[in-house]
Amino acid sequence: MINPRNPIFRTSDFIRNKHTYAITKTGKPGETIKIDSEIKIRPKSLSSDTSKKEINFTAHQPLSDKKNITSSFHRTINREQIEERRSVMSAIGEKLPMVQELRTELNKNGSAIVSGSSGSGKSEQISIALGPNHTLFDLRHEFLEDYLNKNQVPKEDRQEVGMQYYSSKMKKQERKFIEENKQPIIEKLLEDKNHTIVLDEIDLAAMPLLSEDELASCLTTLEIAEELKKNGKKVVLILHNSGMQSSEVKESLQNKELLRPNAQVIQTRYLDETTQRIILNSLNLGEYEINRLTQISSGNPATYLGFLKECAKNAIGESGETTESPKFEELIRESYQRTDSNWYWTKQLESKETVQLLTKLASGDISLDDEEVQYNKGYLLTTGMVGEVNGKLIMSQISKDTIIDEQRNEQMMKMFAGKYIEIQNEKDIQTHLSKAPQSIQDAARHALNYSSGCYLTDELGGIPVIIPKTAAALNEFWMYNKKIVSDTLELNNLPMEHSNIDHLTWANSATTPKELVRDAHEVGGYFFDFLNKACSQTDATLHTGESHKFLVKSEKSIQQKANKLATLGANPTKVIQKINDPIRATVICNTMTDLKNTILRFNIAAKQSLIKVVYSNKWDLNYTNGYVGVHANFLISYSTDGIQKKVRGEVQFHLSHITDGSATSPDAIAHILYEEGRLEENPEVTLLRELSMKNIFSSGIKNVTRNRD
Repeated sequence: MINPRNPIFRTSDFIRNKHTYAITKTGKPGETIKIDSEIKIRPKSLSSDTSKKEINFTAHQPLSDKKNITSSFHRTINREQIEERRSVMSAIGEKLPMVQELRTELNKNGSAIVSGSSGSGKSEQISIALGPNHTLFDLRHEFLEDYLNKNQVPKEDRQEVGMQYYSSKMKKQERKFIEENKQPIIEKLLEDKNHTIVLDEIDLAAMPLLSEDELASCLTTLEIAEELKKNGKKVVLILHNSGMQSSEVKESLQNKELLRPNAQVIQTRYLDETTQRIILNSLNLGEYEINRLTQISSGNPATYLGFLKECAKNAIGESGETTESPKFEELIRESYQRTDSNWYWTKQLESKETVQLLTKLASGDISLDDEEVQYNKGYLLTTGMVGEVNGKLIMSQISKDTIIDEQRNEQMMKMFAGKYIEIQNEKDIQTHLSKAPQSIQDAARHALNYSSGCYLTDELGGIPVIIPKTAAALNEFWMYNKKIVSDTLELNNLPMEHSNIDHLTWANSATTPKELVRDAHEVGGYFFDFLNKACSQTDATLHTGESHKFLVKSEKSIQQKANKLATLGANPTKVIQKINDPIRATVICNTMTDLKNTILRFNIAAKQSLIKVVYSNKWDLNYTNGYVGVHANFLISYSTDGIQKKVRGEVQFHLSHITDGSATSPDAIAHILYEEGRLEENPEVTLLRELSMKNIFSSGIKNVTRNRD
């Protein structure tokens, strides 16, 4: 189909049959124009799940361990894998409900009507069903080819002309084209060697209902279809909601016996879980990747459109000798982009009531079982934002995120009206962020690469803040890449906080801030030497501040922390005893392997020194602000002057892409935002702040895992 926002550019030319025509008044086929560039749809907004608990555990499922990765988003597969893929594609294609229904309808009635939302795989599944023996006539494509050629529009101006396709002027020209060329089109298509003709893009409209010219063009095309069928051709008509809602179009379909009384309109639909898993397994994905995609897409064709395109190429014999398999990140990105495009057109073409129902469903105000939802089921399915599997309505998490994100973005623009800048490309970054820290520039690029863009504002603490538009998609990348790190670290055999209760009884022997500082100084030097020795065996750097000034927490800081922890009626002594970081240090490594080895050496040394340690793997947790790292909480028992004492402490293990000890690292920038937001009472502002922090951390994490790609 043609990109609905950019009508001159086709997004699936490679699955078209070669027999396509740009017909002139003389009836001679013109040459197909190839455009070098293509405008890609940029989603307007997306989201994160604000109802999620602050922390929850990530499932321990392995990522794919396949090593044939060649780029950020795709992996090349070999000849043996290609043949296996083709076999799988053929098998899956044959089982698709729409494919089976289309063949049955054509054999029974000689014509079929196919309907579905943008990006739902209509054209692709038609190609799978019909194979190479069909010809596609695309009204918009043929009209634009004819218009551009007749008016000798320069190549550099064709994009702008194509963007005017939905204007009333162009629609009048399209009507004139189809009416004047009706007979030549019929003659050429009847002469075509293929027995089946597919008529596409015949009812495209910029409004919910067809205009007078749009309706006339559509009805003329139905007359063409009638003549083709009368003369022995099988005809497939692809219709959109604007055409399906027209009583004149429905009446014409029935009068011309293109849609007989016993016939059904064939709808694209969501894929069941079994089909999804077969597809994703054929893409060489790992268990976590497959489970996550099936969970958030719920079978939405937007996720699997790339695969359906490959199936279509395979069906019409246009598969190449080499191919690339999309990776998890690309599938996520495309899923959100296509769903956002569907939402954009839903708002443009569907009724206000339908849009409101979808918004309520996304926010959880109503359920899919609601009487109003069931009553409007047909309208909702038309949008593609809701699907149906085995008779049950489904709204995917991606659809919900898309709607929620847009609401959040609109709220942000109102909240910071005149105080934000939209970042859309590298030029914007250079213009507005050239003097910003590198980590902030990287965060903006990260948002551009993995989101649909971002907003820049300094209203959340005075520093430049990057707020991603497509927060839900970026959240998926954040979870995925930090899981790569967590799986690489393999820390599950260490004593972990969530599975250990011994540390709950650990307590400092000191009962006042002054005593606690004294005890920490007594063992601070010993612990520094111990930690330095453990780190010296790996490529790790120990940070405790200049002249070790941060090794021991100050009395003032301890008192401030005690005040925060104290609640009405709390025992001040108990509060002091539970402070867990009077001794603290940070260990920084450059690679995941170094980090893993450093932690393991630290753990072995701690056992040998009778230092009790328990770990918290923040890489394995989902903090709403995106924080990651490995924390080791320890307890040192010692005696001085015959008095037994205990002091607690904490070591944080980080990767240099996240924390490098500077004031401009991702962790340091995020910490500024964290400190600025401690007293924030507006939940909307808190969410924006957390999304910005998560984007900064996600950018740093991707820099860690990029070498793995």
